[in-house]
Amino acid sequence: MMDKKIASYLLKLKEGTEEEISAVAKTLSKEAKQIVELPRKQVAKILRSLLKALDRGDLNSSAELYGAIDKIILELTDKYDIFIGPDTTVSYDWYLGFLEEGSPD
Repeated sequence: MMDKKIASYLLKLKEGTEEEISAVAKTLSKEAKQIVELPRKQVAKILRSLLKALDRGDLNSSAELYGAIDKIILELTDKYDIFIGPDTTVSYDWYLGFLEEGSPD
């Protein structure tokens, strides 16, 4: 993925219309395997932007946003062989910490 492409996605997640945000979320969901191959801090930036788009609250595109977030997290779990037991809950913050700082406790 090119940096310009990612920058465009992040801008649309921040300032785009509901339709643009929905389209970006669908694209990021489809490209999740390629996204997790980016540098970890860049993946964190993408996840953070998706989460902030959810916080806008007035969007009907939340299903697409959650879908993209979950798909990226699933790919991260596979790539880094992260084991999550059946009784374990892992927050989005844990994944962001893992991407930005390494493996959190």
